[in-house]
Parts: sequence; structure tokens; C-alpha cells
Amino acid sequence: MEGGNPVAIILIPPIILVLLGTLGAAMASGMRKDAIKDVDDAFLRKRLELAIDGTDPEDLREILESEIEAKRKADKVGAKPRCTPRSPGCWRSS
Repeated sequence: MEGGNPVAIILIPPIILVLLGTLGAAMASGMRKDAIKDVDDAFLRKRLELAIDGTDPEDLREILESEIEAKRKADKVGAKPRCTPRSPGCWRSS
């Protein structure tokens, strides 16, 4: 750039476009995160946050499947066995 003015490469319209675009994206992201706070279901709320934060879809799927499986196993462990008429110690009132 012989004899050129270095200020000539600074273009105001593209700078404004980039700054306003960045500001708009930041505001939109903030509004989405604020809207998620209104979701009552903690499981759904956490998953929405992961999706909005840009978690890879395959990673998100693996996270969801493993947590659902863990929840099912925990529910089975905590479940009370059914009382059948032939179960020892089963007292049924007729």
C-alpha cells in the first residue's frame, strides 16, 4: 500500500452493521434465556438452556437419553412391589 492512506480501509457502514448485529444477537439471546425461566418443568428448562447455548444435537440427544434412563432406573428402585394374594405377608381386607 504505497503512498495510500491507512484510514481508507476503515469503512464506517460495515463497522456499524457488525456492531448493531452483535448487539441484536446478544439481546435476542438474553430474551430467550429470560423466557426459559418461566418454564416450570426443571427437566425441560435445563434441556432448553442446553439447546439455546448451542450444544451439539447428538450430544444433547445422548444427555437426554442417559438422564431419562437414569430416572427410569431410580423410579424402579424406589417402586414398592405389588401385593398379590399369594404374597407372604400380604394382608388384604375383603
